[in-house]
Amino acid sequence: MRGFGGLLGTLYHGCDDVSDVLGSAALGGGGVEDMRDGILTLPMSIAIQDPAVQAAFVRGAPQDLTMLAHAVKAVLPAAIAELDRIAASA
Repeated sequence: MRGFGGLLGTLYHGCDDVSDVLGSAALGGGGVEDMRDGILTLPMSIAIQDPAVQAAFVRGAPQDLTMLAHAVKAVLPAAIAELDRIAASA
């Protein structure tokens, strides 16, 4: 049960992270609040595998937010695939 609970919690937070980006994008934004606050979300954890994105995230400069938002949107398919993998494991 403990393993299932951990997977379920991870799945919940990952879905919330993805929905933040999807919902913000649908409304014309990019879910920049988490990026601005330096919160490492599931999509960002995938996006920072690119060294340029990682450097921008670490800098945390306001002028990097647009680039980070584009990077996070670009990896949404990979984030959704990771959620599917977690759900299958649960």
